[in-house]
Amino acid sequence: MRIATYTDGTPVLIGDTIRYRQQPGGLLPASPEWTYGIAAYFPPNHEGPGRARLEAYISAQSEKGYGTMLDPDEIHLKADVLDYKGDFSRVAYFGIVGHIVEKA
Repeated sequence: MRIATYTDGTPVLIGDTIRYRQQPGGLLPASPEWTYGIAAYFPPNHEGPGRARLEAYISAQSEKGYGTMLDPDEIHLKADVLDYKGDFSRVAYFGIVGHIVEKA
């Protein structure tokens, strides 16, 4: 199970108002900008047929002896963000496990 935690080590809870930024040294460059939002499950992985597909994939990877960084109960940051042109707002989900997370 992948558990999102605050910088002090306490777990992030569903519904918390939080801010997040990329941890230095990851796949994407670290950012000085904070993204604000609410702690939430990622719906395609947590509910309905998407959850069943993800659980089947995780099970198959385990049987092959592979680990996976996927968890249907992982908490994400749900935020309203502008599209890349800045034309309109949309809902986006950010994986926050292992990154810098603080209460907003």
